[in-house]
Amino acid sequence: MKQQRLLLLCLACLLFFCFAPDAISADLSAVETISFGQMPPFEQSGSWPSVGDLAADIGYETARDWVAGDYPVDVLKVGDILDGLHPEAFKLSDLASLEALLIADVPLIANLPLASLLQAVPFSGDWPLERLPGVAEALTQTLGLISEPDETLNQIISKQAGLGEQLTGDIFGELPLMTVPNIEFAQISDFEGFQEQSISSIPGLKDVALGDFPDPLSLLNFTAQQDIAFGPKEYSGDKPTPKPVSGSIEAGFQVPCIGGCPHIELAGPGWQGDQWMTKDHRVADGHGLLGAIPGMDEAGAYRLPFGKAFALQIRSTDEKTGAAEWGLAFRVCASGFFVDLGCTAYALEVPLGITTYEKDTILTGIKDGMGGRSQPVRAPPEWENLRPDTPPEVQSAIGRSRSGRRRGGFGLCGEGPGGINFQALSEAYGYIEGDYSSVGSYVDLGGNEKGYGLGKYQYMSYRADVRQIIQAKPGGAAFLKRADIGAAISSAELEQFFTPADQDSLFKADQTRNIEQAISEGFTGSRIVERIGQIHYGGAAAPIDGNWADVHGRLTLKTYGEELAENYHKVNSASEAKCKEGGLIAGKSIEEAIAYEQAGFQDFDAYRAYRGGYHAGIDFDYRFGAGEGGEVVALVGGEVTSIYPIAKNRVTGEDSMSVVLKSTDSEGREITQIYTHLSNSSVLNAVQVGESIGSGQSLGAVGGEDTVSRGAHLDYKVKVNGVYVDPDEFMQAVIDGGGTLTTINVRTGAKGTTQIGAIQ
Repeated sequence: MKQQRLLLLCLACLLFFCFAPDAISADLSAVETISFGQMPPFEQSGSWPSVGDLAADIGYETARDWVAGDYPVDVLKVGDILDGLHPEAFKLSDLASLEALLIADVPLIANLPLASLLQAVPFSGDWPLERLPGVAEALTQTLGLISEPDETLNQIISKQAGLGEQLTGDIFGELPLMTVPNIEFAQISDFEGFQEQSISSIPGLKDVALGDFPDPLSLLNFTAQQDIAFGPKEYSGDKPTPKPVSGSIEAGFQVPCIGGCPHIELAGPGWQGDQWMTKDHRVADGHGLLGAIPGMDEAGAYRLPFGKAFALQIRSTDEKTGAAEWGLAFRVCASGFFVDLGCTAYALEVPLGITTYEKDTILTGIKDGMGGRSQPVRAPPEWENLRPDTPPEVQSAIGRSRSGRRRGGFGLCGEGPGGINFQALSEAYGYIEGDYSSVGSYVDLGGNEKGYGLGKYQYMSYRADVRQIIQAKPGGAAFLKRADIGAAISSAELEQFFTPADQDSLFKADQTRNIEQAISEGFTGSRIVERIGQIHYGGAAAPIDGNWADVHGRLTLKTYGEELAENYHKVNSASEAKCKEGGLIAGKSIEEAIAYEQAGFQDFDAYRAYRGGYHAGIDFDYRFGAGEGGEVVALVGGEVTSIYPIAKNRVTGEDSMSVVLKSTDSEGREITQIYTHLSNSSVLNAVQVGESIGSGQSLGAVGGEDTVSRGAHLDYKVKVNGVYVDPDEFMQAVIDGGGTLTTINVRTGAKGTTQIGAIQ
C-alpha cells in the first residue's frame, strides 16, 4: 500500500535523524518515546510522487516536495501515518487545550466549507445564535447578514445561497474554537480532507509519542521461537506457571495456570522462558449481557496478534514430538449507538489445521501486555470463513434485548401482500442473521459474485441494488472495492455506507417481491413465511424445501424457512404493538389530536406577549395524554435529522430535548416536524440522528417542566419548505392527502398560505 510505504519512509527518517547507530542497536524500544515534533529538519531536498487515480481511494494526494531545512512535521501528512498509527481516532480535545485556540489556529476546521463543518460536528448547526457568542456579529461584519437570535446556522445556510460553501475561517476565524458546539467530542476523522493536513497543522499532534498513538509504534517482539512443548503433568499440583503470556482481554495476558497446564515455552529476544498455555487453561472472558450467558463467559487462554477479530490459541501439545496444534477462537459482540450488550467470551473455538514444532518461528504479536493487539498484523481473509454461526442462545439474547429498539423500521409498520407484517418479518430475520451492523463472511462464488453479507438481512455486497445504494455515497465505491477483494470491513463502515434506513428500504421492496412469488407458487398462511425465507436464503430459483446449505452448513433452505417462520410467529403480536397509531401520543389518533386543538386548548399563533414572538406550534398537555412520561410517537414518518437540547428540567436538571424529522410530500416539498420538551434519557433510548422511522414509532417521552416551559407538555411544530404552517391543518392534510395550509412568520405574525400534497 502507498500509505504503508510512506509510513516506512517516515520511520526510516525518524531513526536516521534521531538516533546514532549504536543507540539504535542498544535500545530500539526508545523509538516509542519519540514524537514527530522531535524530528530534526531534513538535511537534503527531496520529493514523493503522486499516486494518480489512487488518490481518490486513499483519500489524499501523496505528491509533495521539500528542501533541506524543512521539518518532517510540516512535510508529513496525516494520511501518511494512517495505516501504522491511526491518528484519525484522536479527538481534538485529546491533543490540546481547545479553550486557548481560535478557529483560525486549526486549518483542519478553518479551511472547511461552513456546511461541511456543521455536518462534521454533531448538532453544531442546530444551536440558536443567542447561544453562540460572536457568531451573529461575525456574520454581520464579514458578510453583512442580519440574523435573529433564535435562528440557527443551519437555518441561515438554507436561506442564504452560497453561505455553506464559504470557508469557516474566512467568516469565524477570529472566534474561539470552543464557539463551535460539541467540538471537544469531534474526532480528526470527522472532518473532510483530514488526510491532507500536515502533522504540524493539527494542534498537539506533533507532540504525541509514537508509543501513545491509538495503534502505538513498536518495533520488537512480533514473533518468537517455539521451544519445548509441555503436557498436562508439568506444573501439576499447586505450582503455578511462572511466566505466562496468554490469557484474555478480561483477565489480562499474564494469567498463571495451576494444576496441570499444557503449554509451549518460548525463546528469542524478549520471549525467553515465557509460557503460552493451551486452550485447556480456561480464563474469565466476555463482558456485558452476552458475557454473562452460561457457557459463553470463559475462554481457553489466547493471544490476539491479529487484533480482536479472532483469537489465536494452542489447541493441544505433544511432548514426544514437540508439536503444538493451533486454532482460532471467535466471539459475538452486539453494540449500537446507545446500547451495548457486550461480547461473549472467545468461546467459539475451531481448529486452524496448522501444527508447529520446536525451533519453528511462531507469530505472537507485540509483547505489549495486551496479547499483541496494539499493533496487529493482517490475517488471511479466508480465516474469517472459519467463524462458526452465532449460537442460538446468544442470538436469542441479542434479539430479546433489542426487540424494544426501533432503529431503522421506516415504513415497516403495516401489512404487505398476504397479510405479512413487515416489522415482524424484519425482526424474525434479525434473530437469524444479526443486526444492522453485522458483517457476514466473505463469499467468492466466481465472476462478480464476491463480497460480504451486509447488515440485518445479510444482503450480499455484490448485488446490483445494494451496490447502487452504496456507490451513491461519498467513499462508497472504495468501500465496495475493499468488499470485493475480501478486505476487512468494520461495523462502523457498514452503517456509514449501508445505513439501517437503506437496509429497511431495500428490505421492504425485496420482501414484497418474495411474498408475491410465494403467493404465486400457491403458498398460504405460515407457509408463505417459510417460502419467502427460502427465497431470501437461496434466491428466486431456490427449490421448494430444498436441502441446499450455505458455506456454514447449519441451515438448509427448508430449515431456514422453518426457523424464520417460527421466529415470525413469536414476535408478530409484539411487533404489531410497536406500530402504534401515528397521533403524537401513543394510543391517540390524528383525529383526536385535531379535536384537541379545535377544542381551544391551544392556538397556533399564541405567546406573542410571552416571548416577543409567535409560537407557530401546538402544545399538548396532560389532557391529551402528554403529561410527564407520555410516550411521544411520530405523526408522520421520516428521517431523524437533528436532536438537540433546548432547556433543563427544573427539578432533575436533565436536558429537555427537541427531535426533528424530515420527509417530503408527493410534490417533493420538504416537510419538517419538530417535537420539543422530551426527556433526554427517553430520546436516547428511542432514536438517533440519521435513523429513518415510520409513523407511530416512538421518539421518546414528555419530560418534566423545564426552564422554558410552564408545565410538562409536548410542543409540536411543522414547516413546509422551511416556513411554519398550522399543525392542525397539516394533520388534516395528512388525512385528506393534501390541501391548503396557513403559514405564519414567527417574528411578525404575518400569515399566508401554502400548498401541500400527499405525505410520502
